[in-house]
Amino acid sequence: MAFDFSNYGISPLALVDSEMLIQELLRAPESGYDKAMDEEAGNWLFTCKHCGSKLKEHYDEYSISMCRSYVEWQHGSKHRGNYLVGFYGFDLKNVSRIGDYRKVANALDYISSIKYAQQGNAPDACSAGDL
Repeated sequence: MAFDFSNYGISPLALVDSEMLIQELLRAPESGYDKAMDEEAGNWLFTCKHCGSKLKEHYDEYSISMCRSYVEWQHGSKHRGNYLVGFYGFDLKNVSRIGDYRKVANALDYISSIKYAQQGNAPDACSAGDL
């Protein structure tokens, strides 16, 4: 969920998988996170109800058809990982510069990688099992 194209020196891109996870796991009313608006910065802040981990959502709009969201973990770690759907943006030719995200072969591999992260085997995993 922490994909930020600016870390790679490329034109605006978003990772569809991250956008879906942010929507379904953080923004959803029944999520395991408390949500509060940082009025000064204009960002949503999420706090895990189980372990207290904090995330800050960043949202940028570049055109009517290009916007992106990503989350930043409070402790500074940015989990890199797998994706299934892929990237969208203005210029996809630079996707090859993104070496720390790996396309998986199928949905089962993607789900397994999320479960692996949830079990505490990834740096940003919640000890209670929520992303």
